[in-house]
Amino acid sequence: MIAGMTRLAYSLALLMMALPVAAQDSQEVPPPPAPVFDEFRPLPLHEVARQVSDRYAGRLVAAEIRPPRPEERENGVSLVYEFRLVTPRRHMLLIRVDARDSRFLEVAGRGQIEALRSGARTSGKEPGRWDQGGE
Repeated sequence: MIAGMTRLAYSLALLMMALPVAAQDSQEVPPPPAPVFDEFRPLPLHEVARQVSDRYAGRLVAAEIRPPRPEERENGVSLVYEFRLVTPRRHMLLIRVDARDSRFLEVAGRGQIEALRSGARTSGKEPGRWDQGGE
């Protein structure tokens, strides 16, 4: 009698363990959600450095990748290239450029106007962008 009750208890225990598995199999599991981000492709650092050198006379002495400041992030900037340039008159310029579209975000330091190369004037179409021979 005890052996029969033991077998019955084991059978009930196995059935109870199998029920959740059977219930899981019958429910359709939704696929994981697709990532919610757009494709981010920054421009190569050397290309943006060339654009900075084309715009300002001087020698690039540093280039760093920086996160955007809060106000830059609000304007859609995801990554910033920050350059330090020594002008011919030995002033240091700090230049921040959007890594995605090479928009000049900020130029700080003395001697900016003197270091600005002729022909590198900003266009009225896009603030912060400069003309590159008819673009």
